[in-house]
Parts: sequence; C-alpha cells; structure tokens
Amino acid sequence: MPEYDFHQLSPYDLEVLTRDLLQAHWGVDIESLKAGRDGGIDLRCAVGPSRTIIQVKHYLRTGLASLMRDLVLEAVKVRRLAPSRYVLVTSVPLSPANKDAICGIIGTEYLKPQDIFGAEDLNKLIGQHSDVEGRHYKLWLASRGVLDRVIHNAALTRSEFKARQVHE
Repeated sequence: MPEYDFHQLSPYDLEVLTRDLLQAHWGVDIESLKAGRDGGIDLRCAVGPSRTIIQVKHYLRTGLASLMRDLVLEAVKVRRLAPSRYVLVTSVPLSPANKDAICGIIGTEYLKPQDIFGAEDLNKLIGQHSDVEGRHYKLWLASRGVLDRVIHNAALTRSEFKARQVHE
C-alpha cells in the first residue's frame, strides 16, 4: 500500500478524497459543500436526528504548529454549531498525544480521539478502499505502484481474458 503525504492535492481535493473515503468506510452519504469560507463545515452527514460535521484541514507546508494554532479559532465555531458528532481530518501526521491535545482544544464533549484522522489514518482508509484511490488520479500520480498498475493494465486484462477463454 502506498504511503501518501498528500502534497499533490489542493485543500478542495483533500475534502473530496475525505468525503469519498468516509462514505465508503461508514456506508453513508456525506454532503459536500462549496469551497471557501464554510463557517466550520466542510462536509456533513445527517442520519436521523444525528448531525455529523466534518472539517478537513490541509496543512501542506506549515504542519502541526499551524494546525494547532488554527484549531483554537475552529473550537469557537464548533461550540456555536454544537454538532452531535464532530470529525477532524488533516493531512498532518499525528501521534496519540497530538490527538489528545486537539481534543483538549476543541473540547472533549465534541471531539473524541477516534474522530480525528491524520495522514496515517487517511493512508489506512485508502488501503481499505482501493476503489476510492483509483478515482482520485491526483493522489496516485505520484505513486509508482499505482502508475505501474495503470500502465500494465492492458496486458493484465488481456491475460485474464485469455485465461478465461482457455478455461471455458
């Protein structure tokens, strides 16, 4: 499984990838919203009376320090929105201590460590949902493994077809 650092994605591309991964993983429809100022909501999901808000933070070059600083402002929005569940997704690699610190900033009544997805968690979801990976070409343009599959796909398909013909 490739380990992506997500540098090739724009913030909007990361939102769309996140939507597709979480939809596949949770088995629910997730609503995408327009890019730009979002009032603390990038994606959302409503199932019955439950309202899940998903915020995606792409800190390509500035990393953890900028993420933590910006989450202080984000916490105000979360409290105002008062969702049933708040999920934070970031391209920044996170440790368990980082996740605990993020929960402390946002507030444990809104955010649990299992609802924080860092770069490692995104890579794990990509490994579990390779069909999503295949639909996001900007993601795998930097992946040799995926490019090799694309390049050799015709030969593989032809070989599978011939094997099926021989078997029949």
